[in-house]
Amino acid sequence: MSSASALRLLLMILAQTHGLPTVNYFADKCCLSTGYFGQLVKTETGRTAKDFINDQLLAAAKEQLNDERLSINQVAESLGFEYPQHFVRFFKQRTGMTPKEYRKAV
Repeated sequence: MSSASALRLLLMILAQTHGLPTVNYFADKCCLSTGYFGQLVKTETGRTAKDFINDQLLAAAKEQLNDERLSINQVAESLGFEYPQHFVRFFKQRTGMTPKEYRKAV
């Protein structure tokens, strides 16, 4: 499997995961060892596998937050966060603002 194919598969799986995605989960779905999967992601993106997954998760969060019909709790749940406060912390650590603040700013 080429590294570009593995990353495309990663993005497709991300949209279908239940629970927070992990490097081990994606490596397993791609039938690769965790180390090799991490190397592929690093080679293709320049980011660690964990950072790349979190980047994709954050992009999905921002996209869903743009839909005012979804509550922040619904967004958190759809992304695999067991508790909404964990989603708020994840989002704030990466953007410097809470999901509610992000919605007001957009």
